[in-house]
Amino acid sequence: MFDERIALKIRLEQMNDAEERLAREFQKEREIIFNRLRELDQMERLQYGEESEANEGAKEILAHRTENNRNDEPASEQAKPGKRGRRRGNSNDAALAAVKILKNYTSAVKSSDLRKEIEKEIGHEISNFTLFMNRVINLEPNIQKPYRGHYLFVPNEDKEEVQVAE
Repeated sequence: MFDERIALKIRLEQMNDAEERLAREFQKEREIIFNRLRELDQMERLQYGEESEANEGAKEILAHRTENNRNDEPASEQAKPGKRGRRRGNSNDAALAAVKILKNYTSAVKSSDLRKEIEKEIGHEISNFTLFMNRVINLEPNIQKPYRGHYLFVPNEDKEEVQVAE
C-alpha cells in the first residue's frame, strides 16, 4: 500500500540521484573545457615562445579547479558555507585588546559579551574563544576566570607600585 510518506521518500531518492548525475555531467564538461584551455595554452606557448600574464592567471585558475575536481566529493559539497579558515589577524593585538577591555571592568565579564567587544575591537572573529582566553590568561597573570564563562582583571597592586617607582 502506497502512502504519502513512501512517495515522498522515493521522490527524495530520485532528486538525490538527479543531483549526482548533474554534478557528474558538469564535472565532465568542466574537464573537457579545462583540457581544451590547456591545449590552447600549449599552442600559444609554442607559437610565441613565452607566456603572458593572462596565461599565468588562467593557469592558476586551472590548477585550482583541477585540484578541486580530483576530490571524490560532489561539487555541491566541495564549497560548504560556514567553514572558517585560519585566523586572519595578529593574535597579540587581540590579546592586548582583551586585556584593555577587561581593565575597564571592575567585576567579572560574561565571555559572550567580552567576545563581542574583542571582535569589534580587532575587526575579525575569534574561532575558539576559550582557547584564545586560555592563551591570554597565560600571557597576563592578572586575568582570572572566577567562574565558568566569566573573566576578570584583578590588578596586582604590588606590581603597579613597583612600576610607578621605576
